[in-house]
Amino acid sequence: MPGLTWRSFIEELARTMLPQTVQQTFIEVYASNEDSGQSAHDRLNISQKTEEAHLKICYEKFQQELPRLAEKGGGGKKELLLEHLQRKFAGQQQSVAAIQSQRETPQQEPTESPAPVVGNLQSIQVRDSAEFFGRDLILREIHTKLQEQPRLALVGMGGVGKTEASVQYATAYTQHYPGGTWWLSVPQGNIGGQVLSITVQRFQNFPADVYRNLPPTDLAQRCWQEWYGKGRALVVLDDVAHIGEVQAFLPKPAELVVLLTSREALDLPLLRLDVLGPIPALQLLFSAMGKPVPKGETLEECLAEVTPKQVPALCQQMDCLPLALELIGKYLKQLEQDEEPLSIPQLILQLEGKGLRHGALKKENYLMNGQRGVAEAFELSWARLRDSAQRLAELLVPYQVGATIPHDLLEAHTQRYLQLRGQDYDHVMLREDIRNLRNRSLLKGNTNSGYSIHPLVHRFFKDKLEGKL
Repeated sequence: MPGLTWRSFIEELARTMLPQTVQQTFIEVYASNEDSGQSAHDRLNISQKTEEAHLKICYEKFQQELPRLAEKGGGGKKELLLEHLQRKFAGQQQSVAAIQSQRETPQQEPTESPAPVVGNLQSIQVRDSAEFFGRDLILREIHTKLQEQPRLALVGMGGVGKTEASVQYATAYTQHYPGGTWWLSVPQGNIGGQVLSITVQRFQNFPADVYRNLPPTDLAQRCWQEWYGKGRALVVLDDVAHIGEVQAFLPKPAELVVLLTSREALDLPLLRLDVLGPIPALQLLFSAMGKPVPKGETLEECLAEVTPKQVPALCQQMDCLPLALELIGKYLKQLEQDEEPLSIPQLILQLEGKGLRHGALKKENYLMNGQRGVAEAFELSWARLRDSAQRLAELLVPYQVGATIPHDLLEAHTQRYLQLRGQDYDHVMLREDIRNLRNRSLLKGNTNSGYSIHPLVHRFFKDKLEGKL
């Protein structure tokens, strides 16, 4: 097998860790020959300012594994990251050499269990477990259910933290998967190519070029054959829109355990992820703000530690949705660093006015595994609703935020709405629309208990109705 080269190492890091818009800049800066006499931005035909902006994004992406990047001045970040990459490259070279040596050594009966395979989680930005709040129970539930069946879908509304929970599970329980923990991003596309990539990483002598031109599903299934009988492994398929887009790519339920995350209720064993409780919501918000995290065991003890006292009202306004809390916390932290601090009461008033259009709830580069703003996260679910379900969602807007909506009342409301427009009412269609909203985690409840809407989803429906989104 050819040795690992510095350029191939840098290119793989760029592909797996960085946004596509900055990958080529990263490669030019860290992998190209500097003796050409031209700077990276000259070779790329971009401005120096653009190069610096691209590198800033790169530094932020590597801060999780190299925290000192956040402390280093702008002039020293490039060299600090280079030293880190060189150490990482040396470690991978040693691993490749060890694998090559093992292949060239006559096989002997093993005297002890082989070391577990690492997997590709190093390509994912993993939050320190100390900053992951209120999800210990859900991680244990995921593990219990995956011991009972080899496939599980972690389902919940956009922004509830499905991706983060799956990453934390894969990290915390890696010792249970000697075949490694492996990550596939469904929105990234090319699932067959992603399966090929992790197969080559797992089995260094896999003849990738022989199978590369197979149809994508055939390629995936041929790759999975290499895994069977080689140790229990976990494969995470993140952000599945519907089961049809991944069904043909799934491995056979043998030693490979598959955890999927989705906004939609997939035709698989499900585990629903809800918003945080009040204590972990406070802890997440303060952590994102860069403030001391409340340590109390009860809500009263936590509230006694909290300043200002309006912070719980802010958590309540966001109804403890993790993505919203993290965005707001980072927003407040950034304003403070820019010496433009905003008080919590002021922010609460601004959020009441602007809702999801407020800058605090929009996508920013400092997010970790949350790749969207709140409205963007909801929009993905909205786009998959049929027209009549979108109309029903807008009919829910007049109901009071946080109120339980009895099924009979909703049915009567819908019937009157359609009659006023000269349209026929169909109770079967209403139930299908309700199911459509529930399956996409935009509505909770049932015909017996009544229905409820998360406050931010309610605001999203309202903005849609008023044409603001």
